[in-house]
Amino acid sequence: MSNEHLTPVWWPHDSLREAWENGRTEVVSTQPWVAALLYQLIRALDVRRVVELGCYKGITSVWLAHAIAANGGGALRLVDTNAGFLEEAAQRVTNTGPLDVAVFSTHQPSMEFLIDGITADVQFVFLDDDKADVSKKIEVLRKRCPGATLTIHDAETVPELAPYLILPTPPSVGSGHLAVVRL
Repeated sequence: MSNEHLTPVWWPHDSLREAWENGRTEVVSTQPWVAALLYQLIRALDVRRVVELGCYKGITSVWLAHAIAANGGGALRLVDTNAGFLEEAAQRVTNTGPLDVAVFSTHQPSMEFLIDGITADVQFVFLDDDKADVSKKIEVLRKRCPGATLTIHDAETVPELAPYLILPTPPSVGSGHLAVVRL
């Protein structure tokens, strides 16, 4: 069964559609229907300050930046342990993202960043990196960013996320479930 029915009907930038259609395995790690859902959550919650933990090559980062811009502008912090991915993601957002979104990069493990660098004004966190210590990350975020929204990609791989709202991907896709946690 084809999953083309899951492709977004609207893309905030043409480069996102092109990346999905031409280079899915090389540049895209988060399915576009998940990225589109993140976009809508950010819009609905009127979020202007976002942190992305694990940015890979920046396709989802562009979705996040455009959602922030649609809400009137703000800031996007990219956090990754891979310097090459971090640089590519930041460049992709700079090249395709709106001007009214400040982009910051942090080359650091996400847990270190959460303990030492995240600020209380962060409203939305997208976690798409190592989930081995996800319970600890949630605990730290609850203390550091009360009231923020945490979304976790590939939530089906983490049993301790079962108590939270899980938005499953269709059975034909298999992976990519999104957990949503209000901190």
